[in-house]
Formats: sequence, structure tokens, C-alpha cells
Amino acid sequence: MDENTKRRFDVLSTLEERAWYSFNKRRTYEWKSCFAVWTVFAVFTGNMLTREIASANVWIWVGVIIIGLCITLLHARWIYHVAAANRHDKRMANRYKLLMQNILSPTLSGTRSWQS
Repeated sequence: MDENTKRRFDVLSTLEERAWYSFNKRRTYEWKSCFAVWTVFAVFTGNMLTREIASANVWIWVGVIIIGLCITLLHARWIYHVAAANRHDKRMANRYKLLMQNILSPTLSGTRSWQS
């Protein structure tokens, strides 16, 4: 392997590591934040609906439902964008792995063993 090929391989390796690190880091925060949001929402809802005032006033129920829908929609939008970023990072990491594989074994350059 000549010097330029080795340098290119090292750059691809670094890019692959960073893309995978970004994917993995975001994935760990994703489930923790989901758990936190839904725990707080469940405690809030349970607290509001078990009070005596909630059974006497229908507007409390309407308010809790509206707040719940807002939280659900915002959370769904956030999850959608996080999932899109995760797909992108994973796809890029797999693409870098394929390029690295092609450098190491040029006879296999037509095969795609690292598909996203």
C-alpha cells in the first residue's frame, strides 16, 4: 500500500469512527430523554386527574388533554429528526466501511457487503 492510499484509508477510518460515534451517542440520549419525557408526563397527568378539582371541572380535563397532545406532537417531531440523523450517520459509517474494504481488497470492489 503506497503512502497516499494509506493516508486515504486513515482518513476514511477516522470518518467512519466519528460517524459511528455520533450515531451511538445520539442513540443513548434518545432513549433516556424519551423515558424522562414520558415519566414526567405520566406523573403530571396522574397528579392532575386524581385531584378533587379535576372531577368537578371539565376544563381541567380539556387542559390536560391539550397539554398532552402538544407534548406528544413535539416529542414525535423530535424523535423523527433524531431518527433521520441516526439513519444518516449509520449510512455514512457504512459507506466509509465499504470504501475502506475496497482499498484493502480491490478485487471485491464490485460487491456491496456493507450496505446501509
